Amino acid sequence: MFQRFKKKLSDMPVSYGAVVNKQINIYLELKKQHTASTENEILDILLTSRIRTYSMLPQPSFKKQLVYYKPLLEDDEKTLDDVIFHIVWYEFIISRQDWVAKHSTPRELRSFEIEVEKYISDQIKQRVAHE
Repeated sequence: MFQRFKKKLSDMPVSYGAVVNKQINIYLELKKQHTASTENEILDILLTSRIRTYSMLPQPSFKKQLVYYKPLLEDDEKTLDDVIFHIVWYEFIISRQDWVAKHSTPRELRSFEIEVEKYISDQIKQRVAHE
């Protein structure tokens, strides 16, 4: 069953892997540009840049996004893993809630969540730990 859901997700224009890698690239660039900033400040910049990117959305969608990210912005102990996971989850699940409800089961969503968390963790270990 999970493979069916995953196949439908892979038909989308952008893969979650591409989103993860793009966010890591942006994070690495921010680290270079903001050498005096704390980790939390850099993660906040990453999140707010993502929010600003979508500020052209219709107002209800934009407000929904702000509500979703607000607790993460207020969390002083967030990690890069947390931030990227929330971005992917919003992009592929929250913003497509109606579609997801029709095309997935709770078990498939949990499998997707586990896969995404592992992918993010692996990519961060490979790419960020070496910087």
